[in-house]
Amino acid sequence: MRTLHVKVVGVSYEGRQAHLARLVGNEPVRLVPEPTNKYDPNAIAVHIAVGGEVLHCGYIPREIAAEIAPLMDGESFDCQISEVLGGFELFNGDTAAYGLRLVVQLPDAQ
Repeated sequence: MRTLHVKVVGVSYEGRQAHLARLVGNEPVRLVPEPTNKYDPNAIAVHIAVGGEVLHCGYIPREIAAEIAPLMDGESFDCQISEVLGGFELFNGDTAAYGLRLVVQLPDAQ
């Protein structure tokens, strides 16, 4: 097994900041390939189960997705949250944007 530490991208689109604000850090995470994604055929969405819902929280970065997608063979697989970033109050009273890091276990190449 090879371990990747990945910072999720696209976390500030389509209401995803509100999704990340709900995370504790121990929620189940599933990586879901999106071969019909119009921007990237290797796109891999990050879905997280929270309170009975499955929330789309972002994407694996393009360069890493290009490496992982062929290993997935069209199937989704689970990974873990390593850190939920942000959400704290800034000195000016604003709230720091949320971010998300994952630990992804990849099988060894055959």
